[in-house]
Amino acid sequence: MPNLDELFEPQGSHFTHPKLRELEALLDASAESECEIERRREGFTFRPSMIYVFTKPGNGSTQVDAFEWHETLNSFLLGRGVRATSQENEGLRFSIILRTDLQRVEVRYGEGYFNALVLEFVEKTFSHIHDIRSILQKVGPGRPYHGRVYSDAANAVHSVFAKVAQMLSTQLKYDPTSGKRILVQAAKYYLDERFSILPGEFLRASGEASKRREVDQRTTSEVVIFDTNAYRQLTYGLGLEESRAKAVLLRNKDRNAGRLVLAHPIVIWELISHLMDVGDPGYHHCLHALVALGEHATSSSRPEGGVNIMADALLTVCRELFGRLPPGYEQGLQNLGSLVTHITRHAPDLSDSVAQANIQNLGRGMLAKEQSWLNGMAAVVEKFEPGAAKAFFGETTDNEALRKVRAYFETPEFFAAWSHYIVASNAVEVGITSIPPDEFQAKAELVRKIFATPFHLMRVLLQKLATPQSVNLASPKNKRWNFVWDSMIAFSIGPGTIEDGSVHLVTGDKEIVVAASSAGFQKQVISLDAYLKTIGIEE
Repeated sequence: MPNLDELFEPQGSHFTHPKLRELEALLDASAESECEIERRREGFTFRPSMIYVFTKPGNGSTQVDAFEWHETLNSFLLGRGVRATSQENEGLRFSIILRTDLQRVEVRYGEGYFNALVLEFVEKTFSHIHDIRSILQKVGPGRPYHGRVYSDAANAVHSVFAKVAQMLSTQLKYDPTSGKRILVQAAKYYLDERFSILPGEFLRASGEASKRREVDQRTTSEVVIFDTNAYRQLTYGLGLEESRAKAVLLRNKDRNAGRLVLAHPIVIWELISHLMDVGDPGYHHCLHALVALGEHATSSSRPEGGVNIMADALLTVCRELFGRLPPGYEQGLQNLGSLVTHITRHAPDLSDSVAQANIQNLGRGMLAKEQSWLNGMAAVVEKFEPGAAKAFFGETTDNEALRKVRAYFETPEFFAAWSHYIVASNAVEVGITSIPPDEFQAKAELVRKIFATPFHLMRVLLQKLATPQSVNLASPKNKRWNFVWDSMIAFSIGPGTIEDGSVHLVTGDKEIVVAASSAGFQKQVISLDAYLKTIGIEE
């Protein structure tokens, strides 16, 4: 244990990185040195960043040593004036420094306020740079509240960028022109990683346009979302490349018409669940449908590829009601989009081990979700079995009691009870355990107003289940478990817009169509044949 005097020793020498002495020895024995930063993807996530140090000992031959990125090691290299091998790589290096130092500011002021602060700073400082301006056009400007903490918070962000600039000029001795070029590159890397989490857009159910915008500045007249069966119908009887070509044709026609195509996460999950086993009867058809989705919803704003993914039900409700998201949820959607991109590019070859692991994990997750829903619905169905219904309503016959049960599902009381369940269950997802009664009631009313379509869909299902006959929810013939996915897709049907464009779901599901009509949103659902005719394709 250190004594009190040791705690005050300079430079914290007792707690340095274990590789620091090795690195120091390399530089001491070298006449020249430089480094290169590597940050590559492995499948759908980033590998740990690496620092490759190039030195020339006395014999004149170049020696290369690899170190996993650590602040201490990089700070030591900066202190010794060791530059990266190129200004572009220097930009990557300093983007990691930005990310690390800005993360401390984020922890102090919170994610939402921090994002606004960074965007405001970048807009004021870098907006004259074309590449930065393009990113801002996609993300949107920062508008932080100028309250009591604003000055300190804004200064904290400014200090981080100023620190990086000083490192470039004083420690690495870059001239002003080169230093500015590197700082811009670092800002680009940082902004792209932080704010391009999803290559698509978030559905804002209240009607507010998403903050993330396509770089393509043509007006979005309409947003199109296909459900699972729409992509299956589109590719029915087609081979892989025929499916791909048809989707590319649709994509081009949609873009020319100003339509934005978004992929729904549930649709992706449903299709991927059939790719767990090549022996699955639906394997090839679902693979072709998924490739069609990947081509159809390809982002026009990301040259390296990507898929426009919209918010699913959980994300939409949590963001609308609580202004926050379940931990790690956006990262999960980012990984989902990366998986679709990989499959779209490499199909039919899905042999990549990371891709296979992700496919298996998603498939198991789907099965678990379906089983959880079946268990929950079984508990609900028990409450209106004939015996329970007669005891509750005081009727003497099964049919009369069940008639009253079905009538109950038409009442405001049922809609209120179901909205309370949605508020409470989504609050748990974001870690909220207590909501004041007045606020809870207001959120429940908002849910009923904005997300009316899934309410009507649930009403119809429960009415069908309220019969004298015993209900087998797990029957493969009726596939009632598919309802959980249909209801989640139905959350995209409502009064909201994306990029000021009206949202249309392409579906042939009769129950979804009826539910949308009952909720007053019949114009927001369209059949695949009708959709194809609007873009000049006759089946």
